[in-house]
Formats: sequence, C-alpha cells, structure tokens
Amino acid sequence: MMHMNGSFGVVRDIRRAVRDLIGAGFLAAGIAGGIVILGGGGEGSALAAAIFFGLLAALAVFDARTETVPDVLTLSLILSGLVTTSAMGGALGLHAVPALGLLAVGVLQGWYTDDRGAIGSGDTLLFAGVTAWLGPWLMADVLILAAILLGVQCILMRRTTGAFAPALALAAAIVWFGGPIL
Repeated sequence: MMHMNGSFGVVRDIRRAVRDLIGAGFLAAGIAGGIVILGGGGEGSALAAAIFFGLLAALAVFDARTETVPDVLTLSLILSGLVTTSAMGGALGLHAVPALGLLAVGVLQGWYTDDRGAIGSGDTLLFAGVTAWLGPWLMADVLILAAILLGVQCILMRRTTGAFAPALALAAAIVWFGGPIL
C-alpha cells in the first residue's frame, strides 16, 4: 500500500515504483535475449517477448506493492497484444473479440464497484491484455493456473487475500513457454 505519511512517503513510494519498473524492463530484456539465444524466434519475437514480459513484470510488481493495477499499463498490454498479433500474422479477430469483451467488463466493473475485497477492474483489464497476447485458446489455462498460484501464495503467506496480478502474470509466462495445461 502507498504510505500517506506526508509528501516524503509518497515520493519514496514513487521512486520505488520507478526502480521496480526499470528492473522489470531489464528482466524482460533478459528473457527476450534468452528466447533469441535458444532459437525461439527472430528479432520480432524477441521484441514481442520483451514488451509482453516487461509489461507483465511491471504490472505484477506494481500490484504486489500497491494492491492496484494501473490502467495505463493494462491498456498498453491490450493494445500491444493486438498490434503484435496483427503484425505477426495472427488471428486478430479471435484475439480481439474476447480481449475487448473483457475490456468492456473491466470498465463496467470499475464504474459499478469499489474494487475492494475482490478481483478489481485492473485485474480484469490485465486478463484482457493477456488474452490479447495469447488468444482465446489459452484463457482457461491462464486463469486456472493463476487461481492455483494465488491460492498457494495465500496459504504460504497465511493470508486470505492477495494481489492477483503477480499470479496472473506468472501464469501467463508459464503458459507462454509451456503451452496449454488443460
């Protein structure tokens, strides 16, 4: 949670968030480089992986620290997923329909709820972004795996709730590399 102990606390939290975002960028670059080295694709694939994993890492870190998922990052994830799908010759319509449907649900969810005590609209928008990247075929795989990961996290931390974005990001990464689990 952001500390509200004066402007110095807010500045410190902003600095931490920026540092974490920079770290997430380096992590994404390393993953993308690994994909190229292992023969997972050309420069386009490496750039796509860097964007995908960079945004996922940033969203996971931000949610873990603040229990919020920034709209600017989730909307960037959705847009970049659809652009990448189109640029790489993927089935844009099949990726866009569920992603944009989830985007609409997330927007409505944000308008009509206070996003407390349950999955918030940011998590829904994050899932829309993951769907834009991975397509509808892997939606259930990612969601089920994320729920399991969050459950394990809550058990290990002895909590009844937790930030969902880190579990969703990790599940998306596992499915990206491992393919379908169902």
